[in-house]
Amino acid sequence: MLAIDANVVVRYLVDDDHDQFLRACRLVESEPIFVADTVLLECEWVLRSGYGFEARQFAAALRALAGLPTVRLESPQIAAVALAWHEQGMDFADALHLAGADGCEAFATFDRRLAKTAARLGATPVRALCSAQNRMALRARSFGSAPRQPVTMISRTRFDRPAPASE
Repeated sequence: MLAIDANVVVRYLVDDDHDQFLRACRLVESEPIFVADTVLLECEWVLRSGYGFEARQFAAALRALAGLPTVRLESPQIAAVALAWHEQGMDFADALHLAGADGCEAFATFDRRLAKTAARLGATPVRALCSAQNRMALRARSFGSAPRQPVTMISRTRFDRPAPASE
């Protein structure tokens, strides 16, 4: 089995470089192929931002690819759920994260839009961590009425702590 990169999937789905399209077709149609979840994320971003794919176009293209006898997705059930939610208005990355969290008590995020969309779709419960104050600040910032604060980089994070001394 051969794992493939997003650029091979994109070339297979979009014939914008005919030589690469033909090579991608020969590869995908002749060898067992593995497509990682991270490749799906990258493909959606490239096809949406670079080629103008809408959610339904992306879902149809990915379902066609996944339906080939030579192709195996890393998480086919998760991808199927994520595609369905994506077609119903959820961001694909959020949908993939949320579908992967099935069985968890909830999915925590600062993204209130995700929480609303998940509730509307009956998805895994989402716990929105935004406070009212944060929402007001974000709303003001998005409408340009509040100046953006410079980002301050911290030089040390909680993951930079030295390991405990060995005895």
